[in-house]
Amino acid sequence: MEREDLASLTAELLVEGDEPLSAVLPALSSWRRRQQELSAADACRYHVVWKPRPGARGASASRNPSGTWLAVVPASHADDARVGAVIDDLAGRGARVARVELDADDTRPATIGARLAAASASGPVAGVLSLLALDERPHPEHPAVPVGLALTAALAEALDEVRVRGEASDARLWCVTQGAVAVGGADRLESVSQAQIWGLGRVVALDRPERWAD
Repeated sequence: MEREDLASLTAELLVEGDEPLSAVLPALSSWRRRQQELSAADACRYHVVWKPRPGARGASASRNPSGTWLAVVPASHADDARVGAVIDDLAGRGARVARVELDADDTRPATIGARLAAASASGPVAGVLSLLALDERPHPEHPAVPVGLALTAALAEALDEVRVRGEASDARLWCVTQGAVAVGGADRLESVSQAQIWGLGRVVALDRPERWAD
């Protein structure tokens, strides 16, 4: 309506461009009913919402990590400043960080499991931090799947195979994304590829609640 685009309007209302106004009115009524039905269906869906944690005042109020953490990063982003900043911040808060790099052809859980086992050989692991979502390249064998998504799925499976354990329970998996979800109203959603990690997380959280970090 705002663009005065007759072709788009008639296509949306399912009427012909030369039909009289008497045909447009019932078409508008049908269109409104369809929109109400879609709105009702959308209200029944699950939505991810963000709420401030009571009493939190910046990073200083967050629980500082401790023990050994495995930082799993994509080899294609090994020198990425974002990766370095996250790992440095984790180490600066008291964690001992063991870095594990994975590439597009490392999507077999057995291969990842061997890497994790070697990295955790010195003792218990408190947590696993994945930055694999940053690799948004199409997988060479499955172009519809981003490399980061394939690696994250294999990582979750590999953690169960090698049984990387924390001091009190199985080490949980934390996945970092950028531009995948909106935390505030001004945030821009910039990565459909990384948003898929959130969908995968829902599945892993239901299947392995003890593994997925909340």
